[in-house]
Amino acid sequence: PDRSKTAPILFSLNLSAGGSRKLIDLPKDASEVYWTPDGSSALILGEQGQFLFFSLGNNTLSEVGSGIGAGAHGFVWLPPRMRR
Repeated sequence: PDRSKTAPILFSLNLSAGGSRKLIDLPKDASEVYWTPDGSSALILGEQGQFLFFSLGNNTLSEVGSGIGAGAHGFVWLPPRMRR
């Protein structure tokens, strides 16, 4: 099969139970996935500069590019609140 036309897929892998579960199909040009430290959501970058947000809780994929701005890069997740 021609893999260049196949969209990437996010899976959940459970090593202790030995199984996997399909989470969501990603756009064909998805290039990077940055998971939050708690694994509840992810920022997905596309090759054409798209920014998508995936929420594992409600299994949704949302466009957030307009809120981030063109040319954004070097993403790092910060703790949800200040550490003491």
